[in-house]
Amino acid sequence: MLSPYLSKEFLRQNDAETVIKLNANENPYGPPKSVLDSIRHFDGELFRYQGIYANNLREQLASFHGLESQMIMLGAGSSVLLQLLGHYVQQKSATLHYCSPTFNILPDTLKKAGGKLNSLPLTTDYKFDLAALKEADETPGAIYLVNPNNPTGTFYERTEMELFCKSINSKTLIILDEAYIEYAGDGQSLVGLLKQMPNLIIVRTFSKIYGMAGLRMGYLMASAAIIRQLQQLVPWPNHDLSTLSLVAAGNALQSSSFVQTTRTTNARVMQSTIKALESLGYRCSPSVANFVYFNTKGKNLRAALEGYGVQIGQLDYENQTFARVTVGKEQEMERFVQCLQKLN
Repeated sequence: MLSPYLSKEFLRQNDAETVIKLNANENPYGPPKSVLDSIRHFDGELFRYQGIYANNLREQLASFHGLESQMIMLGAGSSVLLQLLGHYVQQKSATLHYCSPTFNILPDTLKKAGGKLNSLPLTTDYKFDLAALKEADETPGAIYLVNPNNPTGTFYERTEMELFCKSINSKTLIILDEAYIEYAGDGQSLVGLLKQMPNLIIVRTFSKIYGMAGLRMGYLMASAAIIRQLQQLVPWPNHDLSTLSLVAAGNALQSSSFVQTTRTTNARVMQSTIKALESLGYRCSPSVANFVYFNTKGKNLRAALEGYGVQIGQLDYENQTFARVTVGKEQEMERFVQCLQKLN
């Protein structure tokens, strides 16, 4: 299980100020300056409920993606929306087909609700097995995709993903988690398919490249009909968010230069990290996200690195142990590599 949290034991043994936290795929450069400024200088009425700001953000997101606001639903992070989708799939008595390991909140929610799941292995190069998913497709059914995948960082280009989605039965629900899509480059999202495919749902977040994990802001996009059905499952749709989070998200959408700079810097630091890992004999999965997935050669690196004040993620898969390390700032990754060299 990959946990983003620092354990009490870990904090007791390390000074929180000097800990290098590389286990939650957060953007180490923080949010754009415009986002911070919008919070610092907000002079609205915080004693009012946030309805107008929620409506404003839905309009902004609709304009940003070329959709209608009725096709947008907001949530306190994409995790909340994935939980909601787990209950939605259960309500439809659909079997959820997906590949593992992946981001598991949706399948875990469905499992706890007594739903039906069909977990398939990744391909040998750690990608979602699209051929196996297509073969498993059934009615009623749902397919869950994460692109780029977490924890492997592997990715399908938009053209291949589009061909796959169009090949699936139109009665099958397709849920696509694009939490890290901005790291893959411009034009890689399947948002453009939403008006053509009423069975497609896309989930996004401001927690990753926008550096707003602590503000808890996510959204999903789907047909207006699906949005209406989802809204019936929650007591107060689009209103479980703070005014400041909503205002900040609207400002983040205008930060295209920040996104580009972060993406470029992340790619450079990631490639140097992968090169260093491979020089130490660790086999890495090709990643386009902000983390690296690698085989630990049977070592419990998470526990060993905690002794040096460095926290990473680790999981077991097919009788092997893998680690997932977030791409932090350059000096953080240099320290991470130095610690590995001591352990090698």
